[in-house]
Amino acid sequence: GRAALYGASVPLIAVLAPPLPEGGLLSLAVSADVVLAEPGASAEGATADALLDAGLVDRLVTRRELKAEVSALLALLAPA
Repeated sequence: GRAALYGASVPLIAVLAPPLPEGGLLSLAVSADVVLAEPGASAEGATADALLDAGLVDRLVTRRELKAEVSALLALLAPA
């Protein structure tokens, strides 16, 4: 789980993409090191834009950009 990843210094990247199930997902996502959201996603009744404005999402990323964004984050955050 999260503790094992933390102990191994492995970054946890959460991606919020529609459709999202309701109930507790946002609390799990915000425990991640980086939270990405696809425009149009909503969690706990809030849109991705509102979550970004509230500081709960780090960046909005389209599905087309997602692979490159996650790859760049892993290269930046992964232990040397």
